[in-house]
Amino acid sequence: GNLNPFKGVDTLIEAYLSLNTDVKLVIIGTRHPDYHYQGSDRIVLLENAPYELLMEAYRNCRFAIFPSTRPEPFPVVTLEAMSQKQPVIASRSGGFAEVIVDGETGLLVPPGDTEHLSKAIKYLLENQDIADRMGQNGYARWQSLFTPEVAATRFEDVYNSVL
Repeated sequence: GNLNPFKGVDTLIEAYLSLNTDVKLVIIGTRHPDYHYQGSDRIVLLENAPYELLMEAYRNCRFAIFPSTRPEPFPVVTLEAMSQKQPVIASRSGGFAEVIVDGETGLLVPPGDTEHLSKAIKYLLENQDIADRMGQNGYARWQSLFTPEVAATRFEDVYNSVL
């Protein structure tokens, strides 16, 4: 998504910098004309990356983080991460709270809450076995509810019920 304030990038950076970790934070998104972020030795910033690179990043990350400060109706980024067997940390609002099962497929935190976000990041960094299990659970949830084939069938069912 766009690297703008309501996506929670500031919250994410602040939460990450409060941790004592050598694990790099990789931020991927579309440059926003009114907002600019700087990378550092611990923060890698990839702006306007092609979709293939984004999916490769999902496959190789420990987990994905979506700390939006405003509700998002249907966060496709969550499904992309889940399709690559990655657990997700996201704001407990909007579509995130409908897609992610807190404690099973990822962790939900209050929007804009740096402290809770930092604790969630630390928890998954320190508990790789739990993160792996959440990633597998998220993948199973994606397969059963959100693949294109399942979604198409569900749309057809809705259209047929209206006819």
